[in-house]
Amino acid sequence: MNLLAKSKDRAGVAYGAIPRAETILALLGVLAVVVIEISHLVLLTSYPSVFIDEAWNANAAWNWLQTGVNFDPMHAGTMDQYGYEWLRWPVIGNAPYLASFAVLGLGVFQARLVSWLFGVVLIIATIMVGRRSYSMVTGVLAALILSLSFPFLQANHYARWDIMLAAVAMISYGVALVALEKNRWWTHLLAGLLVGISVEIHQNGILFALGLAAVYLAFYKTKILRQKGTWLCAAGGLLGIGFYVAVHILPSPSAYSDLFSLSFAGPHKIPIQSLNPVDLLASARAEIGRYRFFENYLDFALIGA
Repeated sequence: MNLLAKSKDRAGVAYGAIPRAETILALLGVLAVVVIEISHLVLLTSYPSVFIDEAWNANAAWNWLQTGVNFDPMHAGTMDQYGYEWLRWPVIGNAPYLASFAVLGLGVFQARLVSWLFGVVLIIATIMVGRRSYSMVTGVLAALILSLSFPFLQANHYARWDIMLAAVAMISYGVALVALEKNRWWTHLLAGLLVGISVEIHQNGILFALGLAAVYLAFYKTKILRQKGTWLCAAGGLLGIGFYVAVHILPSPSAYSDLFSLSFAGPHKIPIQSLNPVDLLASARAEIGRYRFFENYLDFALIGA
């Protein structure tokens, strides 16, 4: 065998070793994530302490199961004074809690189990998006970092809608990547619909529309407004928002307005209402602190990146 043939053989062996090494790394990463998620399940009710929002959400879902009305009776006399008290509570957002209580009964574990399951969905969606965007190893590494972060620990345990929104948004971004690659009309529509419908889980879901718009802008660049996919995605988003309007506003616009005003009544205005830059910066700093990012700068830097 001549020298050239030997060099080609060595190169072939080295080239073949790279995919094997990546596969091993990906499998080890997946195993680590599985172990971490199992530990989350074991400690689901131990940490953190029960947050007041969890009681509100569980109260509404349990009352929905028992009476057919999606409303928290602990606020009876205040939030039901206008009638249509169920307008405040999300149908999609509370349905998983209702299902959990219907199958397993009422309890902290049953309520938090919903968030844990959506955490698993978010982990899987993160791996898929990372794999499609870069590589399987990248997707698994992103999921591993996510599973180890404090914001994920908090959202994965609290019986709140934060983890649902994150999971739906990540799935939407994944569908958008498929839509932009395959250019199938229904995938564009679905990507927008998922973000639009997330508003019915919580109104903060509208913020994810900015991320979805950024994905399309990065792909289409200056041609974004001339592409059919852009408008199909926007149409899907409007359909999702239309569902929110049909369920929460159209039954009684006046009751919705009164309930919305009452929910945000008090001496402290929403910072954005004042448009005061100092108030907005203080509010942003408070939100960053609320999720403990000042205690873990790595999480904040990775999210910003």
